[in-house]
Amino acid sequence: MVNSGVLALVCAGALLALPAAADEGRAAGYRWALAQGIDDPYRCAGQSPAFVEGCREAALATCTAACVDAQGSDEASCEASCDP
Repeated sequence: MVNSGVLALVCAGALLALPAAADEGRAAGYRWALAQGIDDPYRCAGQSPAFVEGCREAALATCTAACVDAQGSDEASCEASCDP
């Protein structure tokens, strides 16, 4: 789904947005983390800082969505508990 220059992905019932103009490494890291089900930003590693950044963004979004779904907590509290 593309809308206003943002690529939207659905993961764990949450809408995750990836800027369409993001660099290739960051976008690749984001997609990889979603495909692998990575929900812990500490599991993101690689040679490219951009790839790691994208992976961490996706892991944080996935962790936050899972927390909200499982605990019914607000998004800000869940994000704080997932953020490294």
